[in-house]
Amino acid sequence: MQIVIAGLLLAVMFPASAAAQGLSSLPDYRPDQQVSGVLRSRGNDQMTALMKRWENGFRKYQPGIQFADTLKGSASGMYGLEMRTADIAVMGRPINPYERYGSYERSITYFQSKVVDGGALWNEDLREYEDRKQMIADLSRDPYGIAYTALGYRTAGVKPVALADTSAGPFVELSRKSVTDRSYPLSRPVYLVYTIDNEKSEIADPRVDPKVREFLRYILSRQGQQDVVRDGAYLPLPFATVKEQLKKLDSKDPPRELELLEE
Repeated sequence: MQIVIAGLLLAVMFPASAAAQGLSSLPDYRPDQQVSGVLRSRGNDQMTALMKRWENGFRKYQPGIQFADTLKGSASGMYGLEMRTADIAVMGRPINPYERYGSYERSITYFQSKVVDGGALWNEDLREYEDRKQMIADLSRDPYGIAYTALGYRTAGVKPVALADTSAGPFVELSRKSVTDRSYPLSRPVYLVYTIDNEKSEIADPRVDPKVREFLRYILSRQGQQDVVRDGAYLPLPFATVKEQLKKLDSKDPPRELELLEE
Protein backbone atom coordinates (compact mmCIF):
# COMPACT_ATOMS: atom_id res chain seq x y z
CA MET A 1 0.00 0.00 0.00
CA GLN A 2 1.30 3.44 -0.88
CA ILE A 3 0.96 5.53 2.23
CA VAL A 4 0.25 9.26 2.26
CA ILE A 5 2.03 11.16 5.03
CA ALA A 6 2.68 14.64 6.41
CA GLY A 7 5.49 15.65 8.71
CA LEU A 8 6.07 18.17 11.49
CA LEU A 9 9.45 19.67 12.38
CA LEU A 10 9.72 19.54 16.16
CA ALA A 11 13.20 20.18 17.53
CA VAL A 12 16.87 20.36 16.64
CA MET A 13 19.46 17.96 18.09
CA PHE A 14 21.81 19.82 20.44
CA PRO A 15 22.14 20.15 24.23
CA ALA A 16 20.34 23.20 25.63
CA SER A 17 22.13 24.01 28.87
CA ALA A 18 20.47 27.36 29.40
CA ALA A 19 16.86 28.44 29.23
CA ALA A 20 15.68 28.98 25.66
CA GLN A 21 15.05 32.47 24.38
CA GLY A 22 11.65 33.55 23.12
CA LEU A 23 9.45 30.81 24.62
CA SER A 24 7.09 33.46 25.96
CA SER A 25 6.05 34.30 22.39
CA LEU A 26 4.80 30.77 21.73
CA PRO A 27 1.09 29.98 22.15
CA ASP A 28 -0.11 28.28 25.34
CA TYR A 29 -1.71 24.89 24.90
CA ARG A 30 -5.48 25.06 25.28
CA PRO A 31 -7.38 21.94 24.19
CA ASP A 32 -9.69 22.37 21.21
CA GLN A 33 -11.44 19.22 22.43
CA GLN A 34 -11.02 16.52 25.05
CA VAL A 35 -9.72 13.28 23.58
CA SER A 36 -9.29 9.74 24.90
CA GLY A 37 -7.90 6.38 23.90
CA VAL A 38 -4.41 5.00 23.21
CA LEU A 39 -1.94 6.95 21.09
CA ARG A 40 0.66 4.58 19.61
CA SER A 41 4.13 5.66 18.51
CA ARG A 42 7.03 3.88 16.82
CA GLY A 43 10.44 5.18 15.82
CA ASN A 44 13.56 6.90 17.11
CA ASP A 45 14.89 5.40 20.34
CA GLN A 46 17.01 8.50 21.11
CA MET A 47 13.82 10.50 21.63
CA THR A 48 12.43 8.25 24.36
CA ALA A 49 13.10 10.66 27.23
CA LEU A 50 11.69 13.67 25.37
CA MET A 51 8.60 11.72 24.33
CA LYS A 52 7.98 10.84 27.99
CA ARG A 53 8.17 14.51 28.95
CA TRP A 54 5.69 15.43 26.22
CA GLU A 55 3.36 12.62 27.20
CA ASN A 56 3.39 13.49 30.91
CA GLY A 57 2.76 17.15 30.14
CA PHE A 58 -0.02 16.36 27.69
CA ARG A 59 -1.84 14.11 30.18
CA LYS A 60 -2.21 17.06 32.55
CA TYR A 61 -4.61 18.55 29.99
CA GLN A 62 -5.89 15.31 28.47
CA PRO A 63 -6.19 12.71 31.29
CA GLY A 64 -8.16 10.33 29.06
CA ILE A 65 -5.13 9.62 26.85
CA GLN A 66 -2.79 6.68 27.26
CA PHE A 67 0.44 6.08 25.33
CA ALA A 68 2.01 2.95 23.89
CA ASP A 69 5.57 3.62 22.68
CA THR A 70 7.72 1.18 20.71
CA LEU A 71 10.86 3.22 20.01
CA LYS A 72 13.54 1.03 18.43
CA GLY A 73 14.87 3.27 15.64
CA SER A 74 13.59 5.67 12.99
CA ALA A 75 13.33 2.90 10.38
CA SER A 76 10.58 1.23 12.40
CA GLY A 77 8.46 4.38 12.42
CA MET A 78 7.24 4.39 8.84
CA TYR A 79 6.74 0.63 8.95
CA GLY A 80 4.43 1.15 11.94
CA LEU A 81 2.33 3.64 9.99
CA GLU A 82 2.20 1.36 6.97
CA MET A 83 1.09 -1.65 9.02
CA ARG A 84 -1.37 0.45 11.07
CA THR A 85 0.39 -0.45 14.32
CA ALA A 86 1.30 3.20 15.04
CA ASP A 87 -0.52 6.52 14.98
CA ILE A 88 2.68 8.56 14.72
CA ALA A 89 6.20 7.80 13.52
CA VAL A 90 8.94 9.42 15.61
CA MET A 91 11.72 10.22 13.14
CA GLY A 92 15.25 11.38 13.90
CA ARG A 93 15.74 12.15 10.20
CA PRO A 94 13.69 13.01 7.10
CA ILE A 95 11.82 10.18 5.40
CA ASN A 96 13.97 8.35 2.88
CA PRO A 97 12.51 8.33 -0.67
CA TYR A 98 11.92 4.58 -0.72
CA GLU A 99 9.97 4.76 2.55
CA ARG A 100 7.32 6.85 0.81
CA TYR A 101 6.55 3.86 -1.38
CA GLY A 102 6.33 1.20 1.28
CA SER A 103 9.84 -0.34 0.99
CA TYR A 104 11.80 -0.76 4.23
CA GLU A 105 14.44 -3.44 3.25
CA ARG A 106 17.40 -1.00 2.48
CA SER A 107 16.92 1.39 5.50
CA ILE A 108 19.91 3.70 6.21
CA THR A 109 20.82 6.11 8.98
CA TYR A 110 21.09 9.86 8.67
CA PHE A 111 24.90 9.60 8.93
CA GLN A 112 25.04 7.03 6.13
CA SER A 113 22.94 9.17 3.80
CA LYS A 114 24.73 12.42 4.64
CA VAL A 115 28.36 11.27 4.85
CA VAL A 116 28.87 8.02 2.92
CA ASP A 117 26.20 8.31 0.21
CA GLY A 118 24.06 5.55 1.66
CA GLY A 119 26.93 3.10 2.20
CA ALA A 120 27.03 0.74 5.17
CA LEU A 121 30.79 0.72 5.80
CA TRP A 122 33.11 3.74 5.83
CA ASN A 123 36.20 2.11 7.37
CA GLU A 124 37.32 -1.52 7.43
CA ASP A 125 38.08 -1.15 11.15
CA LEU A 126 34.62 0.17 11.93
CA ARG A 127 33.17 -0.98 15.24
CA GLU A 128 29.48 -0.56 15.97
CA TYR A 129 28.11 -0.13 19.48
CA GLU A 130 24.68 -0.63 20.94
CA ASP A 131 25.78 1.15 24.14
CA ARG A 132 26.79 4.71 23.16
CA LYS A 133 28.27 5.43 26.58
CA GLN A 134 30.61 2.49 26.16
CA MET A 135 31.55 3.74 22.70
CA ILE A 136 32.54 7.14 24.11
CA ALA A 137 34.48 5.47 26.95
CA ASP A 138 36.46 3.42 24.43
CA LEU A 139 37.00 6.47 22.22
CA SER A 140 38.48 8.43 25.13
CA ARG A 141 41.23 5.79 25.35
CA ASP A 142 42.03 5.88 21.61
CA PRO A 143 43.81 9.10 20.50
CA TYR A 144 43.38 8.14 16.83
CA GLY A 145 39.71 7.17 17.06
CA ILE A 146 36.61 8.98 15.82
CA ALA A 147 32.95 8.33 16.53
CA TYR A 148 29.61 9.91 15.79
CA THR A 149 26.70 10.31 18.19
CA ALA A 150 24.59 13.04 19.81
CA LEU A 151 26.58 15.66 21.71
CA GLY A 152 24.69 14.73 24.87
CA TYR A 153 27.02 11.72 25.20
CA ARG A 154 30.15 13.90 25.36
CA THR A 155 32.59 13.39 28.25
CA ALA A 156 35.75 15.15 29.33
CA GLY A 157 37.88 12.70 27.35
CA VAL A 158 36.48 13.55 23.91
CA LYS A 159 35.72 16.67 21.91
CA PRO A 160 33.62 17.59 18.84
CA VAL A 161 35.41 18.54 15.63
CA ALA A 162 34.75 21.24 13.07
CA LEU A 163 33.16 19.87 9.87
CA ALA A 164 32.62 20.99 6.29
CA ASP A 165 30.49 19.73 3.43
CA THR A 166 33.58 19.49 1.20
CA SER A 167 37.36 19.49 1.68
CA ALA A 168 37.38 23.10 0.45
CA GLY A 169 35.52 24.22 3.59
CA PRO A 170 34.49 26.31 5.35
CA PHE A 171 34.92 24.15 8.46
CA VAL A 172 32.25 24.99 11.03
CA GLU A 173 32.61 24.52 14.78
CA LEU A 174 29.76 22.87 16.64
CA SER A 175 27.84 25.49 18.63
CA ARG A 176 24.29 26.41 19.52
CA LYS A 177 24.32 29.06 16.78
CA SER A 178 25.72 26.77 14.06
CA VAL A 179 23.05 24.17 14.80
CA THR A 180 20.26 26.72 14.90
CA ASP A 181 21.21 28.30 11.57
CA ARG A 182 21.98 24.85 10.05
CA SER A 183 25.56 25.81 9.13
CA TYR A 184 26.97 22.83 11.05
CA PRO A 185 26.85 20.02 8.46
CA LEU A 186 25.52 17.29 10.77
CA SER A 187 22.80 19.29 12.53
CA ARG A 188 19.33 18.05 11.75
CA PRO A 189 15.68 18.44 12.66
CA VAL A 190 13.54 15.64 14.07
CA TYR A 191 10.01 14.89 12.93
CA LEU A 192 6.72 13.33 13.89
CA VAL A 193 4.91 11.81 10.92
CA TYR A 194 1.25 10.83 10.80
CA THR A 195 -1.17 9.44 8.25
CA ILE A 196 -4.08 11.31 6.69
CA ASP A 197 -5.54 8.32 4.84
CA ASN A 198 -7.47 5.28 5.98
CA GLU A 199 -6.73 1.59 5.42
CA LYS A 200 -8.18 1.83 1.91
CA SER A 201 -5.75 4.64 1.05
CA GLU A 202 -8.64 7.12 0.99
CA ILE A 203 -8.01 10.64 2.28
CA ALA A 204 -9.87 11.02 5.55
CA ASP A 205 -11.95 14.02 6.67
CA PRO A 206 -11.05 15.48 9.06
CA ARG A 207 -7.56 14.51 7.99
CA VAL A 208 -5.88 14.26 11.38
CA ASP A 209 -6.96 11.87 14.12
CA PRO A 210 -8.20 14.20 16.92
CA LYS A 211 -5.92 12.69 19.56
CA VAL A 212 -2.92 13.01 17.23
CA ARG A 213 -3.81 16.60 16.41
CA GLU A 214 -4.17 17.56 20.08
CA PHE A 215 -0.85 15.92 20.96
CA LEU A 216 0.96 17.76 18.17
CA ARG A 217 -0.66 21.04 19.19
CA TYR A 218 0.68 20.48 22.70
CA ILE A 219 4.20 19.79 21.38
CA LEU A 220 4.08 23.01 19.34
CA SER A 221 2.89 25.05 22.33
CA ARG A 222 4.90 26.98 24.90
CA GLN A 223 4.47 24.11 27.35
CA GLY A 224 5.66 21.51 24.83
CA GLN A 225 8.74 23.51 23.86
CA GLN A 226 9.53 24.09 27.54
CA ASP A 227 9.65 20.30 27.82
CA VAL A 228 12.29 20.37 25.06
CA VAL A 229 14.43 22.75 27.11
CA ARG A 230 14.05 20.68 30.28
CA ASP A 231 15.06 17.52 28.42
CA GLY A 232 18.37 19.15 27.49
CA ALA A 233 19.11 17.11 24.35
CA TYR A 234 17.35 19.33 21.80
CA LEU A 235 16.73 22.98 20.98
CA PRO A 236 13.21 24.45 21.05
CA LEU A 237 11.75 25.89 17.88
CA PRO A 238 11.63 29.59 17.02
CA PHE A 239 8.21 31.20 16.84
CA ALA A 240 8.21 31.42 13.03
CA THR A 241 8.74 27.66 12.71
CA VAL A 242 6.02 26.87 15.25
CA LYS A 243 3.62 29.10 13.34
CA GLU A 244 4.50 27.37 10.06
CA GLN A 245 3.98 23.89 11.54
CA LEU A 246 0.63 24.78 13.15
CA LYS A 247 -0.52 26.04 9.77
CA LYS A 248 0.52 22.75 8.19
CA LEU A 249 -1.36 20.81 10.87
CA ASP A 250 -4.60 22.64 10.10
CA SER A 251 -4.18 22.76 6.33
CA LYS A 252 -6.75 21.11 4.05
CA ASP A 253 -4.47 21.26 1.02
CA PRO A 254 -3.02 17.99 -0.33
CA PRO A 255 0.51 17.43 1.03
CA ARG A 256 3.55 17.34 -1.23
CA GLU A 257 3.82 13.59 -0.57
CA LEU A 258 0.50 13.01 -2.33
CA GLU A 259 1.77 14.82 -5.41
CA LEU A 260 4.83 12.53 -5.45
CA LEU A 261 2.67 9.43 -5.35
CA GLU A 262 0.56 10.64 -8.26
CA GLU A 263 3.53 11.43 -10.53
